[in-house]
Amino acid sequence: MFYFGVGFVNAQIFLPAVILKEGGPVWLVAFVPSLMAVGAFGVPILTAGFIDRLPRMKPFSLVTGFLQRFVYVIAGLIFVFAAPSQSWVVWILALTPLLSGILGGVGVTAWQRLYIKGVPPVRRASNIACRFMFGGITGILAGLLIERVLSVYPGTLGYGYLHLLAAACLMGSWINLCLVKEPEDAPDDSEPAPRQGILVTIQHFYREGPDQRSRICFTAAVLLMHS
Repeated sequence: MFYFGVGFVNAQIFLPAVILKEGGPVWLVAFVPSLMAVGAFGVPILTAGFIDRLPRMKPFSLVTGFLQRFVYVIAGLIFVFAAPSQSWVVWILALTPLLSGILGGVGVTAWQRLYIKGVPPVRRASNIACRFMFGGITGILAGLLIERVLSVYPGTLGYGYLHLLAAACLMGSWINLCLVKEPEDAPDDSEPAPRQGILVTIQHFYREGPDQRSRICFTAAVLLMHS
């Protein structure tokens, strides 16, 4: 449902074309496809220490996940009822995925840990494959609906309806997340993770050890993928 929802405001195809149509700057059009990823993967280092100290992952995932999705509700309502100027239309279109990514990034590592706890290792590959397959199929359907909506409601009204359609699907995925039961952690007699700053967290990650090379290579791969 999350993939279906973002398909209505696709940042790779839909948003660049619409921002160009509304007279947005070319540099912003080039940046738009990466906006959600910038937010989602740029923030977690700031919250890593806090999340490591959480006894349960689901409550924090639900709060940040709701805020991440609610951004699209706000954007849709603004487009439908506020009739923003052309310049504001451009910035709302661009800032919505950025803000959604930032809010989602605050809790994305908590969601990842909840996912690892909830899905058995032998099912994770097929689970992710099914999610991508569903996202691709529903993306085709979203494209057809985008064309239909914008032909009937051109301009900001159409953008608003598309954002509200996206929000409905995103909230559907959040309701599903509410139904997830977080497994109980195994008894752990170790000391809770200490409160530490970002610099200490990074130094701890790159500390010497037998897997140091693997950790550094993994980080390099992630940085190259997202840059």
